[in-house]
Amino acid sequence: MSFTRSAMAAGAVGVLLFTGSGPAQASQNTHAVTVYMHRADRQVVDVGASGASIGDMAFAWGSLSKTAAGPAIGSYTFRGLTLRTDIPGGVEDRDALIQYMLPGGTVLIQQVIHVPLAATPVKADVYAITGGTGTYSGARGSATVKVINPAEYVVTFRFTSTQ
Repeated sequence: MSFTRSAMAAGAVGVLLFTGSGPAQASQNTHAVTVYMHRADRQVVDVGASGASIGDMAFAWGSLSKTAAGPAIGSYTFRGLTLRTDIPGGVEDRDALIQYMLPGGTVLIQQVIHVPLAATPVKADVYAITGGTGTYSGARGSATVKVINPAEYVVTFRFTSTQ
């Protein structure tokens, strides 16, 4: 799998985001890959006030498989940084970064997620694919991370390439 890189000026990105129009795009191809995440451990660094507060960090890591009960094909690491805790309903904003070490290379995804205070996610979130190495060099697209239970998730990467 090979990806092409493209760059857009910040103004053009703003036009695309806010008006839905912009420069003509080349046709895009999408390739989906699904893997299952199995958490081995999770650690939280509580800074500042006791309990959920700005600056708290959560780290998790584990294995990846092609099926829910399949053998390990790779691993992942997660880093979450609490950005905001004063959201009504007991929710915090967390800057989430996940690195997937897969056969052939690494994929990196990132998103600000809304999660229950000091807890793991309870709903699906769509992340931006922000890069990759090896086979995934120049990767772009999105990844949907769905909760199976507090220690298991299924992620579907939707890689896009411009032709």
